[in-house]
Amino acid sequence: MSYWKLGCNWGRGKPDFYSLLKEKRIVICGDHSMAKDDWVLICKGHDAAALAKIGSAPVPSTARADLREGFERLQITYDETNSVADAAKFYELTDPERFQYQ
Repeated sequence: MSYWKLGCNWGRGKPDFYSLLKEKRIVICGDHSMAKDDWVLICKGHDAAALAKIGSAPVPSTARADLREGFERLQITYDETNSVADAAKFYELTDPERFQYQ
């Protein structure tokens, strides 16, 4: 099991995609070697917002046709090099649990 950090704003002024992760129960792995049962700290900027436990092996984002529109709208790379993991269990942090991760 490994631990990772995923920011939900990829580039200055780019849209925040936290709601897409939560709605689709996915973790965007990029080209990292994330795996089933790994834990991911999901951040909005420098603010820790949630923890997610990956529930399946990552696949290329193109294997999930239902993600294409959301990825394009939120300016996330939708191709074979950008992996996603399904069935993520999300644990949103409460206000007292939130912290800054810079």
